[in-house]
Order: sequence, then structure tokens, then C-alpha cells
Amino acid sequence: MSEWQVSLISVWVGGILGIVGSLLGSWLSHRWEWKRRHIEENLRWLEERYQPALEFLGELIADLATQRPLDSTDLHKIQGRVEQSARRAWPYALRLDPEDTGLRDLVLDALTYARISQSREEFFEYMTRVLMSFQTLSTVFREEREEILSGKSLKSLIQKRVQRRKEEQQRFQQLLSALEGFKEGKYSTEQTIRFVEKSYIRGTLLQFLLDLIEQRAHNTDRIASLKKKCRDYGWI
Repeated sequence: MSEWQVSLISVWVGGILGIVGSLLGSWLSHRWEWKRRHIEENLRWLEERYQPALEFLGELIADLATQRPLDSTDLHKIQGRVEQSARRAWPYALRLDPEDTGLRDLVLDALTYARISQSREEFFEYMTRVLMSFQTLSTVFREEREEILSGKSLKSLIQKRVQRRKEEQQRFQQLLSALEGFKEGKYSTEQTIRFVEKSYIRGTLLQFLLDLIEQRAHNTDRIASLKKKCRDYGWI
């Protein structure tokens, strides 16, 4: 094979490789850009559905967390503020799918509380539900945002969300039942501490649950002992 033939083949092969490289680079660039836009769209979808619920719950917590109603007048004022917050959130609750964040149920729960609440105990019960919902939603929102950034699909996130919500609600009900049993003398302090540990419920929500049980208890010394244990473990 002559030199000019070798040169011709080299040029031809180089040209083919150049075209293939250009096409591959273009395809990779297009693929990366598509993935980037897809992730951005999914993040917007996620934020549109979580932000209204988080803002609604945040507004309730900011308004209610410092309240300690003493009489019916205090309770009536609190009911009015809860109802105002619920009415502002209602348009979002109608527009969004309630299975996404449960905003419709949160608003209906707020309106129900505003209409029928008549005691300090009901105030603490409602405040506990608000705190539980906020902690759950904020945690799920943060985790799902990170998963979207890693490339997870929305369908898999929604399925995981439904299952996690069931598990969290189950743990909450189990802890509430254990605290009621402790109040009635069914469980010792150490047994109840193990229930608290397994529930993974901590911070302000746990504090409000203990306050709720204290409101119902005749012997508040046992509740005070349980609270001290929880503080010693750094749970509240």
C-alpha cells in the first residue's frame, strides 16, 4: 500500500472518528441538559405541593406554640386565629391533590378544631397534631428533594411517601397508647421510656404529647418523672 493510500485512509478514519466524537459529544450534552431540566421540573413540582402545607403549618405553630389558654375567652381567641389561617390556606387545598401533602385534611382539621374545641385538653391535642404534621412534612420534603437531585422518579417517591406516612402514624398511635397506659399505671417509667425510644418522636412534639397526658392525669408526679427521664436522654 502506497504512502498516499495510507494517508487517505488515515484522513478518512480520522474524519469518521471526528464525526462520531462530535455526535457522541452532542448526544451527551443533550442528555445532560434534558436530565438537568427534568430535575428542575420535578423540584418545582415538589415545592409547589409542599410549600403551601409547610407555610400553613408554620403559621399555626408560630401562633399557637406560645399559647397557654387559661379560660374560655383565651380558647375562643385561639379558635378565631386558627380559622383565619385555615381560610387563607383553603384555595391551595382545593387546587392541590390531597394525596400529595394532605393539605386539604390539614385545613379541614383546623376548621373542625376552630368550631368544636372547648377545652385546654383539646387545644393540646390539636397542637400535637400540628407539630407532628409539620415535622413529618418538613422531613419528607427535604429527603425527597435530595432523592430528586440524585435522579429518583416522582412515582417512586409518591409510593414511598404513602408507605412512610402509614408507618409514622402507626408509631405515633402506639406511643400515644403507651403514654395513656403509663398514666393509668399499666407501664412503668422504664417501660414507657422504651416505647418513646422506639417511636423516634422527639423535641417539641414529644413535649406536647407529655403535656397532653399531664392534662389528663390525676397523679402528675409520675408524668414529671417521665419528663425528667426524657430530658436526661436529650429527647426534649
